[in-house]
Amino acid sequence: KRVIAVAGAHGKTTSTGMVITGLLRLGVDPSFVNGGVIAELGASSASGKDDLFVIEADESDGSFLHYETAVALITNVDPDHLDHYGSLEAFEAEFAKFASGAKEFVAISSDDPGAVRVSGLLQGKRMLTFGQAPGSTVRLFDVDASGARVSFKVEFDSQVFEAKLNIPGLHNAINAAGAFAVLVGLGFDPAKSLAGIETFRGTERRFELHGEERGVSVYDDFAHHPTEVAAALSAARAVVGSGQLITVFQ
Repeated sequence: KRVIAVAGAHGKTTSTGMVITGLLRLGVDPSFVNGGVIAELGASSASGKDDLFVIEADESDGSFLHYETAVALITNVDPDHLDHYGSLEAFEAEFAKFASGAKEFVAISSDDPGAVRVSGLLQGKRMLTFGQAPGSTVRLFDVDASGARVSFKVEFDSQVFEAKLNIPGLHNAINAAGAFAVLVGLGFDPAKSLAGIETFRGTERRFELHGEERGVSVYDDFAHHPTEVAAALSAARAVVGSGQLITVFQ
């Protein structure tokens, strides 16, 4: 199988789910293993008939280096798991090894400072950058994260495409840009790729709506790193508007 390995401190599960959903909508039957159940599929893994295998790759202990990766997607390299790595430099060096091992190409954030530093460590590697930074291969702009569904535009190959996701938050627009970079990097039609990503309906414990009672909506989110908590709270504020937001942290 040609492995698409998705790594990063945050956004892995969602980005992996977006790549899988996009491929399925494009008529591909990939194998996959994700870190969370994909809502519309009711599964976190499956064995497909085609040659692509999408996996959420775990950087917490360096095990993501064991894969024979064809395509690497790096959502960000925000400092984490320093109990294992000992230093920020060692953490970023491990991501550089992971990216260097990708046989076909690397899709990597152009906004995250750690990812930008990792990009600078890569030699002779095909790279597709994604984010809001000027000059990104996939440039994200005109993001409206004010409601329950984030909308945005992406520029790729001198063309502009628009999308509106079924989930909230700027962070998910960035995740979608990364998934889009993977699909177009594989040679799929940009408009059809983005349309496929748009149908993604989330994964369990990633801002998952459990229900509504007397006007109160209850969401569950896996956020635990400070950057993730900030993103989850921002998404919650966008959904609730001026209403009251009550957070219970485990």
